[in-house]
Amino acid sequence: MKRILYIILLNIVTVGALAQSNIRLNNYWENLYSINPAAIDNQYRVLVSLGDRKQWIGFPGAPNTIYASATTYVEQFNTQLGVRLFRDNIGYTSTTHAALSYAYAVKLDDIWTLNMGLAGNLHSLSYDVDKINTGSIPDTKVYQILQNTNDYSAEVGAELVSTQWRFGASGQNLFSIFSKEKAKQYPYTTFLYGKYRTRNGTLLDTGAGISGIQTGNLYQVEVNATGFLKNYDQEDLMHFGIFYRTMREMGAIFGINLGSSLYLSYSCDFNISGIARSSAGTHELILVLKLNKIINCRCNQY
Repeated sequence: MKRILYIILLNIVTVGALAQSNIRLNNYWENLYSINPAAIDNQYRVLVSLGDRKQWIGFPGAPNTIYASATTYVEQFNTQLGVRLFRDNIGYTSTTHAALSYAYAVKLDDIWTLNMGLAGNLHSLSYDVDKINTGSIPDTKVYQILQNTNDYSAEVGAELVSTQWRFGASGQNLFSIFSKEKAKQYPYTTFLYGKYRTRNGTLLDTGAGISGIQTGNLYQVEVNATGFLKNYDQEDLMHFGIFYRTMREMGAIFGINLGSSLYLSYSCDFNISGIARSSAGTHELILVLKLNKIINCRCNQY
């Protein structure tokens, strides 16, 4: 009986790790660098983002994700350098993804810019064995199997950007295409997205986006609608929006400018399936620091 319980336990670990191998934020629409190394922000020379995502609050062992990233745009070389970090905790498993990225912007004409980027990734999977309850008689084989592991991979992306449109594609965990063992833990993931935002002289811009996400055999589609409130001193004073994704999840996002260089975003979403009976939803906070605004940028900026 205990052997059966241990096998079930290990299966849960494997499924949990696979479900969160593609980690992303709710508000990736306003922080596309979190999913695409080619997402260049050429309005500021330095951007720093910090995020905390608590998923399915009240559900035992629910994921908790910490995110951090920093990018610097070198205008004279049309180049962006970046670093990105995800830390994801699920029950007694912890997954860390660290990436270094390079992106280059090519101005195609007076309207369109093509951004191309690539990144190298380091993955780390660890277990807190003190949280594992295997009964009154510990089985050392369980602890031998749950060994900490490190792995590496790469990702690539591209974006086509104008003042109103942004189309992008990225592929993550590229090495998993050639290795079944890597694919079990870090499956290849593809993002395709399109986004539109009005640019007019009024105090309110509107926008909408659609994305398709493929991770292993899992496919998702997400749509969103967003409003951007402006004034004459700050282009994005605040934003508010709603989104819906397959798997019966929907939510809302709100962001506010806290000054000339600091922006705070909050989002919440709810899963309307059976898990809703045991959860208070998912909540996420992101703080973005924007430094050294580029006044006369030579590149198009969405």
